[in-house]
Amino acid sequence: VPYKWTSPETLEYGKYTSKSDVYSFGIVLWEIFSFGKLPYPGLTNHETVTQIIKGFRMEFPENSPIKINKLMKKCWDLNPEERLSFKEINDELNSIQIEEGFPEHAYDP
Repeated sequence: VPYKWTSPETLEYGKYTSKSDVYSFGIVLWEIFSFGKLPYPGLTNHETVTQIIKGFRMEFPENSPIKINKLMKKCWDLNPEERLSFKEINDELNSIQIEEGFPEHAYDP
């Protein structure tokens, strides 16, 4: 089990939904903006599970954009119903892209 990417409700109750996937996506965002660091640095899997269930969330990566930090925080909400949908995440990322002035196809070959 990839404990460090798993949502609190999945760890505690074995419940998987698209909202638990959103939680995991938030962890992937953290990895991207930390340039590939392992989530929950310094914690074992057991310590990570205990802390996640208690509501602990990682600090945001150094120098990550505030809007991305807010997005991660929304993905990590303890209440799955309060997490964004993937459509909402897509909309927020598109909005951030436009607001920051990134070219629409910045990563096309």
